[in-house]
Amino acid sequence: MNRVLVRNLQAKVRLPEQRLRRLIRAVLVDQGVTAAEVSVMLVNDQHIQRLNRRYRGKNRSTDVLAFRMGRGPGESPSPQILGDVVVSVETARRTARELGISWQEEVCRYLVHGTLHLVGHEDVTRRGFCRLHRIQEELLKRYASPLPA
Repeated sequence: MNRVLVRNLQAKVRLPEQRLRRLIRAVLVDQGVTAAEVSVMLVNDQHIQRLNRRYRGKNRSTDVLAFRMGRGPGESPSPQILGDVVVSVETARRTARELGISWQEEVCRYLVHGTLHLVGHEDVTRRGFCRLHRIQEELLKRYASPLPA
């Protein structure tokens, strides 16, 4: 059984945490992961900027960060812990306005994207980018029921 922990650390909006957990569990099972733990943090731009600067050396906010555990140096103490996904709700709201979609849909997109990184998908090459985004959109269509506004 996959375990998903969700912490909403931003104060502007509330999200249906149970539905977010179900989405991530569905993505994990779809990708062949049946016994793992994922931690999710919903944050503001300032928080994700600090993490991006500290861990990636980029002093700017971003939409989503994924911290994969259990590979290489600093290996996870438990192979079932996949890692952490951090989502900027502020960025999701801003991007959604630009795209003309709901910000809740954009949050789900970031969660699926980060979860795919945790299970090993990468988007550093053009081929990897295209593959990850194709899978991401398929999973969103399949598992992301609309969230309340």
